[in-house]
Amino acid sequence: MIEVPVLSSSDILDLLRRIIGPQRTAQAPQDADMPVQLCGGLLLAVRLAGAKLAARPHGSLHQLVTRLSNTRSSLDHLGHARLHGGRGVHLRHLLPVAG
Repeated sequence: MIEVPVLSSSDILDLLRRIIGPQRTAQAPQDADMPVQLCGGLLLAVRLAGAKLAARPHGSLHQLVTRLSNTRSSLDHLGHARLHGGRGVHLRHLLPVAG
């Protein structure tokens, strides 16, 4: 078994900035840490959300936050990606469910 260290929220936010570009977080500093929170601090979920935004040059951080704020939408938004491992775990099982 491999132990993976837990990253701090600020480390995950730094990763998101590198993925989407610092200009996007500078344009909407009030939204910068929201994807990290909305993804439950899960590194993979933040990485997928960042990659989705990075693939949309005209997309904004605010649009990403809006999509992730809706629990159903966030699962749909990120749920198309599958992890290819021994069992093909689906991202839907990794995201926290709002109560």
